[in-house]
Amino acid sequence: CKVCHHTSATLKSIQKGSYRRSFCILPGFGYCNKCKSFKSEKDFFIRRDSDKQFRSLCKPCFAESNKPAYKKWVAKDRSSIKGSIRKRMSGAILKALQNGKGGKSIKQFLPYSLDDLILHIQSTFRPGMDWENYINGNIHIDHIIPNTAFEYQSYTDEGFLLAFSLSNLRAEWANQNMKKNDRLPNGNLARNLYNKIKTKEDYNKIFDDINYSYVYDLV
Repeated sequence: CKVCHHTSATLKSIQKGSYRRSFCILPGFGYCNKCKSFKSEKDFFIRRDSDKQFRSLCKPCFAESNKPAYKKWVAKDRSSIKGSIRKRMSGAILKALQNGKGGKSIKQFLPYSLDDLILHIQSTFRPGMDWENYINGNIHIDHIIPNTAFEYQSYTDEGFLLAFSLSNLRAEWANQNMKKNDRLPNGNLARNLYNKIKTKEDYNKIFDDINYSYVYDLV
């Protein structure tokens, strides 16, 4: 074997024996039942029902084998409230962070749960708003003070936590949110506040100064 350097006799034993669905004798490598090759342990997923047992297919083969089921799951998940809001928030965080999310779940970035977020956004619904409109894309999650007003590099920075705090998020009609773009509810440009919001106190003062009840009617 070119990967683990086992002899042909040992390799034959591994392919047909008890190691067929797990890692080969050499630590750090595994055997894929589909492409019939030894690969690094990084190329295998860990089974959900075990902390140590790896799947019998490497990641590319596993993805190919489960593509139809995965597409079906994605469609079902995104048609649900929690799945839809998780997907959009994940995209917003990915766009906001220069170095991306690093494959981490949004649960590791936000100081509140998805259930808390759902309840909060629902509390900001105005007449005509509902979750069906949200899932269909007619409603966005609006940053009341836009992201361009905050300075941050990492999800641990105060600016990020303030930008994505529940108090700074609300439901807004998609067309109104796109018209708003980089503006505060009072019509001023959010980018003019950059470097001025460094603490929770700064955020609260600016938030109190803007007219939160302002209804967007931008041209």
